[in-house]
Amino acid sequence: MAEKTIYWAILLHNDSRSKLLKKCKPIHSNVFAEHITIVFNPTQKQDEIMMDQLGHERTLTVTGFRVDDKGQAVVVTGERRLDGGIPHITISCADKTKPFYSNELLDGG
Repeated sequence: MAEKTIYWAILLHNDSRSKLLKKCKPIHSNVFAEHITIVFNPTQKQDEIMMDQLGHERTLTVTGFRVDDKGQAVVVTGERRLDGGIPHITISCADKTKPFYSNELLDGG
């Protein structure tokens, strides 16, 4: 059976993560601020595109911010999502809220 990629992401360097968390203090108990998802459940073509990008560094810029009683996320530029979602980094989530909630939060809840 062939393995299936679950998602592709850009991981933040530890120093980038630290800088982000200093500027955007987490308000919920579960802190993430570790990556930006590029594509969830990629097609074979999207897998091929991302394989060509392995090891390439990116500069991401925070351009927006959303928060509610369940989640906290920043919108970023510097990389587009292949699945059409809003490029973002989940900063924190309340208990019983998964980081995936940031997609709903950024779509207007």
